[in-house]
Amino acid sequence: MKVDKGFKFNYWELSYRRKLIRTLWAGILVVLVPVVCYLTKRNVTLSLILSISSLTLWSIQLFYNAIRFYLEKK
Repeated sequence: MKVDKGFKFNYWELSYRRKLIRTLWAGILVVLVPVVCYLTKRNVTLSLILSISSLTLWSIQLFYNAIRFYLEKK
């Protein structure tokens, strides 16, 4: 059964509404990854790859959960 109230540690047991909310909160990490990579200045190529991949994966997850939430509501 999908949980729509309270805290649930397991991501796959959440409703799409709660997954969308958790994904939006994870957006903070998407902002922090490039900042941390820039501040460490170790490997520019690796930093760029990590930044682009985290942004891409987060965007796909956000888009998917938003569509599923919208379809679940209907």
